Amino acid sequence: MMIVKRIREVYPLLDVLRLMRVAKPLTVRGAFEYYTTPIKWLVNLGRLKYRELLPSHLFLSTKYGLYYTHVSNIVLLSEEVYEIENIMPKLVGRDTVFVDVGAYLGLYTVWACRRARRVISIEPNPVALAYLKVNIALNECSNVTVVPKALSDRRGYAKLKIPKETEEGLIPSVHSSIVWDYKEAFEVEVEMDTLDSVLEEVGVDSVDVLKIDVEGAEGLVVRGAEKTLKKAKAVLIEIWSENMWVARYLKNSGYKLAKTIDHGYKNYLFIRR
Repeated sequence: MMIVKRIREVYPLLDVLRLMRVAKPLTVRGAFEYYTTPIKWLVNLGRLKYRELLPSHLFLSTKYGLYYTHVSNIVLLSEEVYEIENIMPKLVGRDTVFVDVGAYLGLYTVWACRRARRVISIEPNPVALAYLKVNIALNECSNVTVVPKALSDRRGYAKLKIPKETEEGLIPSVHSSIVWDYKEAFEVEVEMDTLDSVLEEVGVDSVDVLKIDVEGAEGLVVRGAEKTLKKAKAVLIEIWSENMWVARYLKNSGYKLAKTIDHGYKNYLFIRR
């Protein structure tokens, strides 16, 4: 048990070291605080959490673009480096229409805007949406359309639950869900729509690559994307255990499972047969 506890203590440090491989702060002060934090963390081991030693916000220059975020969210910029570096370049090109469902801070959106013909970025969480819009502007992503809606299998309104607790205290998280309950959460009423309807409204009749990361609502999204899934060439989707039927649904819809990426949660890459 002591070994497991120790690993959990070190894990946040490993996250940031992974991020340091691809990102650097743009200000002198930010860079100094960023690069000296591992030393300060080791000195304070057991007394302070790693993220408490970092500046509250980071302005990062990465291989994928510029990102501005609260320190509590930096793990989101390091977790899916594998997908960005090894999967997305094979799927996204100059003529690609890419749809980012659950865009969060815009990791995929910003990466794709430099390579795709058009990007549709869908995010209902007002906290994440603020960072997303800033990051789109920082990278001058003129080919991105932002849609501030929650996706489901029908139109209407939903209660979006946003966890209050983060490692920095009562800061609303960029994570949110219309299906999950959290111990403590803000509730925000958001507009809900189907993917098929959203794409029709923004003038997209065919999607090449679809990324879905919606905290347990992936089943609702695919049910509302019947038309889209008939044409999409690839789907990168996070599927939780309660929705594993989604994998069978995609296989029955003409896709084959090409890759499973395990981050503790799992992303699945489906390619049209």
